[in-house]
Amino acid sequence: FPSHDRLDLGGFGGYVVAGFPREILNDEGPDFEVIALKGAAPEPAIVFVMTDANGNGRPDDTWYELKGSLANESKRNYTISYFKPATAGENIRWEDSEGASGELKSYFGGEKSGGWWWPHTSTSSISFTGTLLPAIYENEDGVWKVPANRVQWGYAENSQGVNFDTENGTNRLDIQHAIDSEGKSVQLPHIRFVKIQTAVFQRAGMLNEISAEIRGVRSRF
Repeated sequence: FPSHDRLDLGGFGGYVVAGFPREILNDEGPDFEVIALKGAAPEPAIVFVMTDANGNGRPDDTWYELKGSLANESKRNYTISYFKPATAGENIRWEDSEGASGELKSYFGGEKSGGWWWPHTSTSSISFTGTLLPAIYENEDGVWKVPANRVQWGYAENSQGVNFDTENGTNRLDIQHAIDSEGKSVQLPHIRFVKIQTAVFQRAGMLNEISAEIRGVRSRF
């Protein structure tokens, strides 16, 4: 998708899939980069990669997560379901695979989250599965911010990461960090597709939900 457009992925689970017109080789160092927002505070998204193993030009093979610095604090195969409210005057209810439940609430009060429901969703609920990163924002004297070095590398829209290019507003990513569904390292010679998925489920005061915003993906070569 064009790098001049901004795509809001929404809260945990929201994602976008993009494909490269050619194979991106797993070479030495970073292989591709995700374009985000230069000055934005971190709203980390996990990046998944896929080869075109069956050769049909579609992202219908196996996704592999790119491991990041918070991998040991993450919950793999986490699922959350959001339920459509009967009216815009109610809140969106959620339940997760850990047995927790709650409602999405506006920090500002008054306005209910029912109006946030995506109008193109025809079903009464929608579920997302992915890897859940820990909450990254902390409230210090009423100010919500991400502590320095909290999110070090391996994610998209992470302006504090060591893999962040401040000039271009991109996070550089390495296919060498691919892992399978059990967290084991996988050697991929190349990829054709990427999936970028919001990976934090947290409401940080006036910042509201932690929602990754992406502008594009491009090869480093």
